[in-house]
Amino acid sequence: MKLLILFLLGIGAFWDGATSAMGLYNIMTSEKEVKITAISNMVKSEENAAKTKQRSYMKLAISIVGSCILFGVLLSTFSLLGSTTSNALYKGVMVFMVILAIGFDLLTSYYGNKEYMFNNNVDSLVQHILLIMITVLVTGSTLYYSWKMKHGR
Repeated sequence: MKLLILFLLGIGAFWDGATSAMGLYNIMTSEKEVKITAISNMVKSEENAAKTKQRSYMKLAISIVGSCILFGVLLSTFSLLGSTTSNALYKGVMVFMVILAIGFDLLTSYYGNKEYMFNNNVDSLVQHILLIMITVLVTGSTLYYSWKMKHGR
């Protein structure tokens, strides 16, 4: 039973990493930028199309690398917080990093879930509540997985 729970939490943690990457990419390629790019492409179509494609690949790469770093911090949350060092500055920096990572993960996962589960069509209060609940549960699964790794199976 414990292995099943760890397996399911691992799937949730994987989904958390995937939605973070997708959400980060969506945030970096917002609607405003897409409209500006479309207008500039009409003016200088071939030159701007190549630049836009390069920027798009770079944003995708940054999204993947950023979410991998985030995923690594979240998976090591309890190891970072449980450090036995007496250096107060180190502990303060670690707590700040973990809080920042959790907030960043909640934001990017929210956008990733909104885009890929709801197709950016969240109209009702029930859909907003469901989206928030899914986001919190997915982020929580990564944190719980981190706790289970730190404290054994």
